[in-house]
Amino acid sequence: MRQSEPFLNELALALDLGLLAPQRNVLVGLSGGADSVALFTGLAFLADCDGRKYRITAAHLNHQLRHDAHEDEIFVRDFCEKLDIPCICESMQVAEAADDMGQGIEHAARELRYQFFKTSAVACGAEAVALAHHADDNAETILFRIIRGTGLRGLGGISPVRPLCSDPPIRIIRPLLGVSKDMIVSFLRKHHITWREDHTNLDTNYSRNYLRHELIPAVVSRLNGDFRNALCRLASQARLADEYIDRQSGNLLKIATILSETDRLLIDLDIFSQADEILQTTALRHATEILNIGQRDLTAEHIDDMKNLQPGQSVNLPQNFHAVVRRNMLVIEKIL
Repeated sequence: MRQSEPFLNELALALDLGLLAPQRNVLVGLSGGADSVALFTGLAFLADCDGRKYRITAAHLNHQLRHDAHEDEIFVRDFCEKLDIPCICESMQVAEAADDMGQGIEHAARELRYQFFKTSAVACGAEAVALAHHADDNAETILFRIIRGTGLRGLGGISPVRPLCSDPPIRIIRPLLGVSKDMIVSFLRKHHITWREDHTNLDTNYSRNYLRHELIPAVVSRLNGDFRNALCRLASQARLADEYIDRQSGNLLKIATILSETDRLLIDLDIFSQADEILQTTALRHATEILNIGQRDLTAEHIDDMKNLQPGQSVNLPQNFHAVVRRNMLVIEKIL
């Protein structure tokens, strides 16, 4: 194995551009599938190159959704043992948890998985959790969001880095977003590295699998052979635009805010209303985040209603908050 290989080049580039500094503790999500096995193997190799010296721990969560899921866990344990890398494994009844949470299995699995990553990262002292989402995953995510309806932020696709938790500070990093699935499989086959196949990934009853196996290949075949890359380029441009709007709207909110308390925010409408509509919209979203108003329950309609309020009018917001216009001020406050 040589660092000059395309897969390792791309992985090293992403890591060295700021995703993971040398000599850091990193937890790697290792499902046993091709993507996570390639990431894990690549990190283990690069840890011995150019003074990186990463301290790696693997993490595997058995969702108990398939009759052969325990075989994935056995594979992961054996794989880690061969590389002499510690591994944290846990099992959870995801289907039962989904019923208790009143959520779909995919959503519940994601929630439990990230909880597991947090506790595992804390246990091993990791500052980052490395996940194996790649360029094809990103393209699928962007298309899925377009179909369902999304704004500029959602159009930005999968973020290469985001916070997992703040206490202690742990980040999620995704160093394979510049790597295609074909490159991953080529790397594994070249070095005779085995992985586990999840047969549910072929079931096109799942929306994501339908996009992956039917819709995107049809577009690639008939309309645009570079479709996946085109989606990723669009996402890159959307992220740059979103970051700029985010900065400008943050400045707007800072200038226009008269008072900011735990459960109340007062905004000067003389200043606020002079700004472009997109900045007003994003600034109001920031305001609700400052007040810890649940973003899952907050809709675009809530934001539009706040933006269009007239004196004396009010709009109810999630978690017992409301917004009202008083004396040319927009007041967002908790109702006692």
